[in-house]
Amino acid sequence: MKYSIRYKMIAATIAVMLIVTVIGGLIGKAIIDDYYIKYKENSLVAVYTQLSSILKEDPQLEEYGELLDNYCERYGVSLQVQDSYNSIYNYGSEKEMREFITDDLIGRISGENKILKQTENYSIMMVLDSEQAIENLKDKIEKELQEEGYSETYTSAYKSNNGSFGKKGNHIVMTGSILDEYKFVIRVDVENIRESIFIASRFYTWVGVIMIFAVIFAMLIITKKFTDPILQLADISKKMSAQNFDVKYEDKREDEIGVLGKSMNEMSAELEKTIRELKYANMELQNDIKKKMEIDNMRTDFLDNVSHELKTPIALVQGYAEGLRDGVTDDPESMKFYCDVIIDEASKMNKMVKNLLTLNQIEFGDNSVNMERFNLTQLVKAVVNAQTLRAEKNHVTIEIVGDEEIFVWADEFQIEEVITNYISNAFNHVKDPNIIRVQIAQKDDIVRVSVYNTGSQIPKEDVERIWEKFYKVDKSHTREYGGNGIGLSIVKAIVERYDGKCGLDNKEDGVEFWFELNTESK
Repeated sequence: MKYSIRYKMIAATIAVMLIVTVIGGLIGKAIIDDYYIKYKENSLVAVYTQLSSILKEDPQLEEYGELLDNYCERYGVSLQVQDSYNSIYNYGSEKEMREFITDDLIGRISGENKILKQTENYSIMMVLDSEQAIENLKDKIEKELQEEGYSETYTSAYKSNNGSFGKKGNHIVMTGSILDEYKFVIRVDVENIRESIFIASRFYTWVGVIMIFAVIFAMLIITKKFTDPILQLADISKKMSAQNFDVKYEDKREDEIGVLGKSMNEMSAELEKTIRELKYANMELQNDIKKKMEIDNMRTDFLDNVSHELKTPIALVQGYAEGLRDGVTDDPESMKFYCDVIIDEASKMNKMVKNLLTLNQIEFGDNSVNMERFNLTQLVKAVVNAQTLRAEKNHVTIEIVGDEEIFVWADEFQIEEVITNYISNAFNHVKDPNIIRVQIAQKDDIVRVSVYNTGSQIPKEDVERIWEKFYKVDKSHTREYGGNGIGLSIVKAIVERYDGKCGLDNKEDGVEFWFELNTESK
């Protein structure tokens, strides 16, 4: 959680608030005194300006006295105005106004006041109270007052005040003349600024603490509205990296986060599409590579098997032909035997070549077939009847199970070749009691033709491989009847061409080969 954007934003906001507060406090502490004094000084100037305007309109302040009271109250000042002999306006007690003038004079005599502003018509001073200065200089007050033009009665009244001329504290005093006949004194108290700053600082410190907690609470709520969608987008990106593209950003907001969410949804769809295309392309490539490898392996196996199958008959043909050429025997019977062997071996090679051409045409040749609907039962009976003489010669009983007429869609010539291969294979492997049984059975849209013969079972390790080209379970026995291991490969290729199945089952006293076809056209 320490790396969460939410908490980083809250921490950053609090840090900014603290920095701004500290900087504001330092700046305020440095300039607040001058600002406060300047503000009070401007207040005196404002009252002076209004007083000048009013005296021009109402010299005795008979009509605008109340208005002048409002100005004094507004700016928090005390004001006394007098002509050469009498006081014509006083805002504040008479005693206070005597103290204002006394303080002013003492300040100027003692040099303890600070001139803030000096013009032709008035001067503004910061008057610093000093009781010792008042005691030492009270004898000079009368003279100064007289020099300033105050009446003798007025100065005697100040002197009879036993030196109690001023209030403790600092003041800003403006003195001067207006229209050369009016004397005025405007005074405003200056409070203890440091105490005010301390009180204000404590107040704003508590306000700041409360505001920080308020900001933390507000930021927790506000940032949650921003961080929750971001966390949702982060979770979506993790699932997308795991190739789970079903997740989508569902929020309908229209701000930058909403735009990002929509972009992620679009990116997810594009990634899913691209990955799907890549997977398909990769699958196609793998299939092409696999097919090429199979073809290469088949080519190698084909050459090896053909070479192996042709080696023996070629050697026999060559050997017997050389014997005839060299006149190994003059016996007509022996010569006839030699010729029969040559013819027989040549016939086997011719048969093998024809089977290879047939298999090659089925697997790699023209895929077009003569699809037709024909009576499968009738075809099976015709093939069995063609094997009657062979059955009688080899003392084999061959029978058909199933008389119901069944029609299928396929190439009749190729299906005839499948049935012939199965029956020929049964004749080659049948043993006592020499029974071959051909059965036709239908279940729903599937018809199965099986050829059973009594004899030895096929070992389990050979059951799957028996469909491979040139594969022979009993090589010596196969050689006797001229088999080359291609017949069952042809059967498998033909049946699979029509989306059918083929297989074998070992029975208790023999073997049963079968194939299945669909009775409906596809």
